[in-house]
Amino acid sequence: MKKAYKKTAVALLLLLLPLVARAQFFTAGDDPGCRKWYSIESENYRIIYPRGLDSLARVYAREMERFRKPVGLTSGYLPGECIRGKMPVVLHAYTSVSNGSVAWAPKRMDAYTMPQVYGAEATPWPAQLAVHESRHISQMQFGLSHAQRPFGWFFGEMWNGLTAGLYTENSLLEGDAVIAETELTRSGRGRKADFLNYHMVCFDQGDLRDWDQWRFGSQRNYTPDWYALGYLTYGGLRWMYDRDDYMAEYLDYASRHPLRLDVREVVAKRTTGKDLVNSFPAVRDSVTAVWRADAEKRRPYMAMEQVTGTPKKPADYESLLVVGDELFAVKHGYTDNYQLIKIQLPTDTDISKNDADDDISLQNEPTSKNMFSERFVTHFGSYAGALRHSPVTDRLYWSESVPDARWTLKYTSRIRNIRVDGKTTKSLTNRGWMYNPVPSEKYAHAVAVENRPEGGSRLTFINLKSGKREMAFDAPDSLQFVETAWSGDEVYVSGISENGFGIYRLDVAPDHRYNLAGAFRSPREFCYEVPVGEFFWEKVLEPQPVQIKNLQSGERTSTESVRKAGEEEFVLLFTSDRTGVNELYSLNPADGTLRQLTSTRYGASDYQFDEDGRWLYYSSQTTKGKMIFRTAAGELFNKEADWNEYPTMLAFLTLSAHSGKTLGAGAKKGRETLRECGTA
Repeated sequence: MKKAYKKTAVALLLLLLPLVARAQFFTAGDDPGCRKWYSIESENYRIIYPRGLDSLARVYAREMERFRKPVGLTSGYLPGECIRGKMPVVLHAYTSVSNGSVAWAPKRMDAYTMPQVYGAEATPWPAQLAVHESRHISQMQFGLSHAQRPFGWFFGEMWNGLTAGLYTENSLLEGDAVIAETELTRSGRGRKADFLNYHMVCFDQGDLRDWDQWRFGSQRNYTPDWYALGYLTYGGLRWMYDRDDYMAEYLDYASRHPLRLDVREVVAKRTTGKDLVNSFPAVRDSVTAVWRADAEKRRPYMAMEQVTGTPKKPADYESLLVVGDELFAVKHGYTDNYQLIKIQLPTDTDISKNDADDDISLQNEPTSKNMFSERFVTHFGSYAGALRHSPVTDRLYWSESVPDARWTLKYTSRIRNIRVDGKTTKSLTNRGWMYNPVPSEKYAHAVAVENRPEGGSRLTFINLKSGKREMAFDAPDSLQFVETAWSGDEVYVSGISENGFGIYRLDVAPDHRYNLAGAFRSPREFCYEVPVGEFFWEKVLEPQPVQIKNLQSGERTSTESVRKAGEEEFVLLFTSDRTGVNELYSLNPADGTLRQLTSTRYGASDYQFDEDGRWLYYSSQTTKGKMIFRTAAGELFNKEADWNEYPTMLAFLTLSAHSGKTLGAGAKKGRETLRECGTA
């Protein structure tokens, strides 16, 4: 009898063991094993971080707490409200791939803290990550409340992950998170021209695919990721039907009706009277009407001539660079891995005379054959920076992320280079996190942006012969460097602050020992990390919540010639989406004059003048991908612009413009839901 009692007791203990057991059901990868880990706690979060990153951990704790309540207002759940204890946030600081994720089993947020450098938004990375991933924490909690809650008693945290797969899908979760970052910051991807650029082109030119075709893709037609589709769909429904509590109702319904797997259709019908797929055309047509009205305000457009022909499968040409009579570009697409190609440019060709005010969709229609011959140079990395040429070494330079051979969550950024003839690719640096190198026209040196795992960035000068880092100038604490431009002895850098993108100049006194004019000619050894008191940063262009990219040095343009004799003057060239699409701008640092050089219907990027300054080459979106176009210098828009005005951003703001009208309803539904949240 006693043996039977003992067996029963042991069996009961074994049955209760899962209640206290812990296991790693989902893993993001492994950090370098030599790191020791520490943690700090805020009111609602536990920040877990590698040794030496105390200050960075405090930054993320502050940002997570700052956005916690705003993020929860329209989702029905405050982040972490329905869980036992504080939400763990794990900082992964040694990967150059900027990202974040939220997972259950065990519950946590993984933050990859190295700031964005390629295609960065005009929001500091900690704030961007805090808003977006906090929204995911909020979304994932519906499986812990109401009728869903008891299932967690038996299945543990795995149930919460399962509910996300059963009742939601990626375009809903990611699109809603993009809506949150667009509403709660001055920037966000919803206001970024690149984000919906392909949809703009397709809708305007009559590509009327249904929602499922946009969601699941095609082997014939290029399809962007579900972030853009989700933002367009659910942001559009919120905008058209004044439903900022759309996500709150969606999650609340899913939490109360576990047997209904058609939550998407139920909530869509409550809003529009139709299911989601049949609701999408109205959203598409309404957004297209806004885009077309915005495009009319930006007329007239300059003439455009397509250089590359139509590929059979979608392909993109990016990162353009003119060296002599050759145009280098990075090409990738459905049938092409990333590769460096070059195009032989003609020495004297006249542009076809198109009426700039004609429908640009007809002008942009791809031709059947390439205008110029295209030749493969070498394979290229998929996560790499822009190409830059050094006239001193006659090599091309770029930065490229490289994974570690052992640790899956360690990526370094190496500076790579290749001869102009396409032979002998080398790595100039083999460690560290340096990005976007720009060689000098005078010295055998390059300047690059260097990010540090512990937080912060700096401007670093590198010897192109030895790869040695010789001088580094730290950025202010509130500034995140992105790209650089170097002309003569002047160095400029674009940077992100709370107010958005701005441009800054490195200022060192002419007679100072760290002045660039003498530093690289002197045999003296300099301190690698230049003391803060030895230099300062001069603001050249006020920060604004718009994107700045492709920063480079150039010379003043006129309506007659890009390089008119006797009128050459140094300017900064950069691409910005201040009008709602990407256009080329020139900034004269001497007097602050800003000019908009291009005017296009769909925008363009990677602008490059040829060696004679007679043609401007650039990459612009078509339905078959980003093709290379050109415009004669005399045909450029070239009008003075006011940096503080960006009125036609309406096309990107309207999808979240009603955020202030129904926050009360969203907050009320959130409070009702939170009353029934229990620990899980």
